Amino acid sequence: MTEQVAVGATALLIGSEMVASVLVFFPQTRQVGAMCVLALLTLFSALIVSALRNGRTTQCNCFGAKSAKAISADDLLRNAALGALALVSLLG
Repeated sequence: MTEQVAVGATALLIGSEMVASVLVFFPQTRQVGAMCVLALLTLFSALIVSALRNGRTTQCNCFGAKSAKAISADDLLRNAALGALALVSLLG
């Protein structure tokens, strides 16, 4: 992946996370926001599973540069818990 593509993908991802986080706070858009959160968590989880299966080690940086631990199954558990919360918001 070229650096330009990586920068664009990162910007798109951060923008998507920001939009989803704003949408879940307003009753009129909560369900759409919850669906966005579920989609993002599914994407993140699929990428983590792929990396772990292929033996790739990479830093998570899930909460910024200060969270520079290597990805692990713990990240999948966290995503499952966050996904469950998003599902409750979607169905509730």
